[in-house]
Amino acid sequence: MTGDEDTRSPYREVADDHPEFEDLLAANRAYVDTHPPLAPVVEPVPRLVVLTCIDARIDPVAALGLPVGYAQIFRNPGGLATEEAPTALALSLHWFGNGRVVVMHHTDCGLTKLTPERARRRIREGTGADASGLAITAIGDADERLREDVALVRSSPFVRVTVPVIGLMFDVTNGRVAPLLWLRPATTIFRIGCAYASRPIGGGVLFRGVSPSAQMVRNQC
Repeated sequence: MTGDEDTRSPYREVADDHPEFEDLLAANRAYVDTHPPLAPVVEPVPRLVVLTCIDARIDPVAALGLPVGYAQIFRNPGGLATEEAPTALALSLHWFGNGRVVVMHHTDCGLTKLTPERARRRIREGTGADASGLAITAIGDADERLREDVALVRSSPFVRVTVPVIGLMFDVTNGRVAPLLWLRPATTIFRIGCAYASRPIGGGVLFRGVSPSAQMVRNQC
């Protein structure tokens, strides 16, 4: 390497050229000074994957008391079991060895206050780009949507029947989580018309509901 070559890290160059993010970088420098060594996960408690919303009011690590390195967090608008969720769950459960699934929605979700058409129109007006292909989903009944997403996760062929799945509703006003639906391991999902239900193998119905979009089985009623 000659003396004329720039030896700075390319990451450092990005930081120098983007003062809009200096507050974050300064906070990270302070964080590094106090960051504890990564503690190993205590066995035999299984690690978990959390599917939740991108809402900035939700801190799943703090809300669930998760040690650093204990959980993998997959976030999308609404915390929905969208087309990308099966990939994240499959990798988390089978490649990284996580053993539990938490689906955590929240109160006052922005998806309960929009329609896909209005959202796409606003994006189109702000960018000039065609937003018709964006997968934007509105939420009607928040509790019902959480039940539906838990059922979607539970019925996924990539989620073993031995994996416990729980649905939590996070209250953004006080930080409390309320268990709305728990599907214990070794449960089966079945469908009656547009209704769906969960039944433990050899047992009775754990819940029953009406799926507005019947997405649980990805078929039209």
